[in-house]
Amino acid sequence: MPKHSVTDTILASIDRHASTSSIAPKVAWHNKKILVVDDNPVNLEIAVETLVDAGASVSAAMNGSEALDHINTTAFDLVLLDLTMPDIDGHAVGRRMRASEKNGTASLLIFTASDAADAAAAVRELSAQGVVHKPMDVDNLLRLVDLQLRSRQHGLAGP
Repeated sequence: MPKHSVTDTILASIDRHASTSSIAPKVAWHNKKILVVDDNPVNLEIAVETLVDAGASVSAAMNGSEALDHINTTAFDLVLLDLTMPDIDGHAVGRRMRASEKNGTASLLIFTASDAADAAAAVRELSAQGVVHKPMDVDNLLRLVDLQLRSRQHGLAGP
C-alpha cells in the first residue's frame, strides 16, 4: 500500500469537501490574481490548491522577501498574508504593499494563528479587509475571498 503524506491526506479531504461544498464563487475567478504568503508549506499548499480549484490565478510566497518580489512585479486583486514569518514579517510586507504603486489598493486578508486582538490590530494597521484564522476553514477562506473579489468588482474594496 502506498504511503501518503499528511499534506496528501489533507488535500484529498479538501478535494472531497470542495465537490460537496455549498460555497461557490460568485464571480469569474479565472481573471483574478491572488498572492498567498505563508512560511508554513502545508498552509501554503492548502490555500493555493483551494483558490486554484476555485478558478483563481494564484502566486505563492514562502517568506516576506518572496512576497515583496511578487508585490513589486505583479498587480494582485487580493493578497492573503501571514503575519509571522522569519525573514520579513507580515506587518512589514503589508506596509510596503500599501505603499507600492502596483498593489497599494489590493484587497488584503490577514492569515494568522494570532488571537483576535492581535489580528484586529493588524487589520487596522494594514487597512486589511479581514482575517482568515488558522487552522484554516476552507469554506471561510472561500467566503472571504469571494466577498473581497465581488467588492472589488463593484469598486467597494481596498484600503
